[in-house]
Amino acid sequence: MIQNSINTNSGAMVALQNMNKTNSELSQVQNRVSTGLRVATAQDDGASFAIAQGLRSDIKGIGAVNEQISKAKGLVSTTLSSLTSVSDGLGDIRETLTKMADENNSPNSSLSTRRTMTAWSKSFRTSSTMLSTTART
Repeated sequence: MIQNSINTNSGAMVALQNMNKTNSELSQVQNRVSTGLRVATAQDDGASFAIAQGLRSDIKGIGAVNEQISKAKGLVSTTLSSLTSVSDGLGDIRETLTKMADENNSPNSSLSTRRTMTAWSKSFRTSSTMLSTTART
């Protein structure tokens, strides 16, 4: 009786080689699917891996820059809001001072105007505090 083994059966040897190649390719595909990357390790393709790592690093850097830009936008928005409030208040103060310059004002009117000026002063202090707090963050 002739023994047929994988070592003496050339058809079986070809089939074994094809199966090993298929298993290797399957392993690569599974690695790509599991990592989501075409080149997951330097063993896949060293040059492409080096380029991919550089690009991944660039993407992370861009993400950090975008985060800082978002923070800066928030700071500018808060500052603009505070400065607009101060500017509006200064316009109101100018109007009030012009009214105070009128010699025909009654004493009650002057007292009311002083109270208004005190309120604006407190408002400016609040805006100033908010601006300085925002600038520190």
